[in-house]
Amino acid sequence: MKWRAGLWLVIVFVGVMVGAGTVRAAGNVAFGLRPAQPSADDPRTYAYFVHTPSPGETYVDEVVVINSGDEPITLEIFAADGITAINGGTAFADRDQDITGVGRWISLPVSQITLAPGTEQSVPFTVAVPTDTAPGQYVAGIVVSYEPEDTQARQLTVRVIQRSGIAVLMEVPGLATASLEITGVKGRIQDGVVIYQVSVHNSGGLLAADTRGSLEVRDAEGVLVTTIPLNLGTILARDRTVLSVVADVDVPLVSQQIVAAFNYGSNQAAGWRDQQFVLNAELSAADQLAEDQGGQPHRQTGVPRKVAATELGPESWRDGFWFHPTFLAAAAMLAMIGGVLLGRRVRLPTSLRHSKLKAIVERVPFNPWVYATFAVGSLVVVAATARIGG
Repeated sequence: MKWRAGLWLVIVFVGVMVGAGTVRAAGNVAFGLRPAQPSADDPRTYAYFVHTPSPGETYVDEVVVINSGDEPITLEIFAADGITAINGGTAFADRDQDITGVGRWISLPVSQITLAPGTEQSVPFTVAVPTDTAPGQYVAGIVVSYEPEDTQARQLTVRVIQRSGIAVLMEVPGLATASLEITGVKGRIQDGVVIYQVSVHNSGGLLAADTRGSLEVRDAEGVLVTTIPLNLGTILARDRTVLSVVADVDVPLVSQQIVAAFNYGSNQAAGWRDQQFVLNAELSAADQLAEDQGGQPHRQTGVPRKVAATELGPESWRDGFWFHPTFLAAAAMLAMIGGVLLGRRVRLPTSLRHSKLKAIVERVPFNPWVYATFAVGSLVVVAATARIGG
């Protein structure tokens, strides 16, 4: 937004679409995009473009631009990077943003197209996949935008820009997987409502689709206050986003315990735990996403870690440290030391004095300082494990 000649300019973007469809603007203006040559073997291609190019390959396709309104229109047409929208789903970068991702792979022969009412026109485009492209899924977009003439009322000018976009999905063959991580959870109070913002990063090469989970809120003593569903939808590969959810009940405002978890793909999961969570973040979801992408790292008091899908139960023994592998190893070490000392110092029953177990115990060298060192070390490990896992 900016001042110019005493007029207040407001730019509003509406109608961003990832598949074939129509954007209906004010008046009788309506326009959209669709693939020119869908494949009957892949239903997805009726809604958006899907190709399986190899690294270094160049191919050509066509997009159909449609004017289904009653007025002639002139549309800007351009390629854009595919991005994950806030709260999930596919969106496209604005035209005034630098193309730094997959959008650079697409070349269009024109930047503007004029259509008469009720007509359509095919526009070819070229996709050049870099030779060093790793296996996985890559998303760009072809976008058309319409900006009607400015209207003035009482020195107020409002510019309304409608956009319609269609995804170009490139699936480079090879081994790839989605890899989701919850990188942080923040909370803020707005208009008397507690809003939680969950930052999510997909560092893998595949889209993480149908991403669902939950956010558990507990009080300082660990008593469950509420469980909030997390429905994120699709997260693009090598991308990150923020999911905002609202607490449906009153939650503690001073100290909380937070457990967030997502399930995605084939029995894959990601989790976050923070046992000293405080509602003190003032950032909006957009601000937090900008911070995650390139600004200063935001405060993270929680411990990001991958968890198994079966670890999400809040009341199970898995929330404690008793079954932590490190704890079990330390406990086994203490049991072994105790067994050896007991076997050497305690008079065994007659039936066990000549047993193989007695013979094995008698062969173990006895050095009190060594055993004391092992015992103290094991206790330290147990204490550390309790702090981490509890």
